[in-house]
Amino acid sequence: MLKTVTVPWSCPALKNSSGHLFAEHLSVHLNGQPVQVRSCRESAIPFNRVWPGTQRPVNQTEMAAFVSFAADEPIHVTLSGGLNGGKAVVRPLSRRIIPQKTAPDRIEFVLNEPGQYVLECGSSHHAVYFFYNQITLPADRQSVQWYFGPGIHFPGLIRLNSGDSVYIDPEAIVFGSLFGRDVHRIRIFGGGTLHGGMEERVFSSFFEDILHSTLKFYNSSDIRISDIIIQDSACFTTSFFGCSEVHIDHVKILGQWRYNTDGIDLCNTDNGEITDSFVRSFDDSIVMKGLDHAGLTTVNWQKGRSLTDIAVRNCVVWSGWGKSLDLGVETGAPEYARITFENCDLIHNSAVCLDIQNGAYADIHDITFRDIRIEYQADTLPEIHQQSDNEVYDPGGRIGVPKLINIDNRNYGSWQGKSGSVHDILFENIQADAEPGVPLKLPFRLANYSDEAVLSRFTFRNITVNGKRIAGLDDVAYQTGGKIGDLFWE
Repeated sequence: MLKTVTVPWSCPALKNSSGHLFAEHLSVHLNGQPVQVRSCRESAIPFNRVWPGTQRPVNQTEMAAFVSFAADEPIHVTLSGGLNGGKAVVRPLSRRIIPQKTAPDRIEFVLNEPGQYVLECGSSHHAVYFFYNQITLPADRQSVQWYFGPGIHFPGLIRLNSGDSVYIDPEAIVFGSLFGRDVHRIRIFGGGTLHGGMEERVFSSFFEDILHSTLKFYNSSDIRISDIIIQDSACFTTSFFGCSEVHIDHVKILGQWRYNTDGIDLCNTDNGEITDSFVRSFDDSIVMKGLDHAGLTTVNWQKGRSLTDIAVRNCVVWSGWGKSLDLGVETGAPEYARITFENCDLIHNSAVCLDIQNGAYADIHDITFRDIRIEYQADTLPEIHQQSDNEVYDPGGRIGVPKLINIDNRNYGSWQGKSGSVHDILFENIQADAEPGVPLKLPFRLANYSDEAVLSRFTFRNITVNGKRIAGLDDVAYQTGGKIGDLFWE
């Protein structure tokens, strides 16, 4: 059985500007049934700068599209209209889905099971996402405090109370933000879209509560966010400060093109789980931060909290800037420990794929990256830091080659004046697939900039590039600095 999603028109102003919400130039059929194709704005180039006081210009962006549906059977996808030329690819490549061009302007393929898929035609630009969800029952209106049924809603900022549930129907778009401080037992679910496009960023600070973004929590616990789409945030997309027991599953983050639109940030937060989700961000995608140094003035949230007992599993990640799976660079926390990234597909990357950057004083240990599949493309653009309004992005014919692994100990000066340590780290079954034109000696960096810090006991087990095992530092484009302890290659 197939259940498709159609967001009904409920606002004449939006109907008149339908190009911003709906991709009407594309036609998609699932098992022969026409479905609605939604639109989202994405970053087109890795061109970034420190917040200049105004938002990025739209000429640095492009439109993408997505389809969300639920089914319990194989789905035959037919897409036509407005396709780029060149070879069609469905990512993650690990799913081994081969699309066929059955006409000059038509592509067909089959999705056999639920998951998050990306169709690209000729290049990564103007991609189309397919979110194949499991069939679930709608919520009972009487059982939730915030119920958003089919249609388009404009609640603005919603301040949650302990025990609140928020249901967003698959056929709903909710323009607003969900915010919680000192709240517990929160449930956010339903399959619909939380859209941040009505909030404008006007402040430089993004840790404080003067900027709400789409989802933000301080000093809170027992939070479950499941099966919603998060689109066009004003800043950090989904962030937690001083929280505990955070569970995120089957969440789709897309349409993030504005400054500092990280995907998911766990800041001084413990006991977290992020599973079965899709993140396309324009800054670090899934990141753990310690922010004791931040000097916040408007929020009294718990500091001195470690980041421990966190798992990230079964996710598909597309990083448009920065790092894909990341610990740091802000590490103002006593400890990072027992953190696992497992069974994830990194389909597009920018600066770094797997990153531990200890910029403050944390003791980082017992970290595992396991069963990670990383895709390298020959048309990846290099990151460029924009210096002025009139500067134009010019890669000069260069391609971007993200660092495969980066481990960096560097105290940035103002964070309590002491350095941290990184030790007992495992990288296991890391598989990189590089297209022709990408150097097969991928960038790999270990750097220690402190005499007092410890970088030691790193195990690299079954790390491969195009099927060839990396046996040591001679097999990578290695960069180093400072004293590095034991390295084990297996």
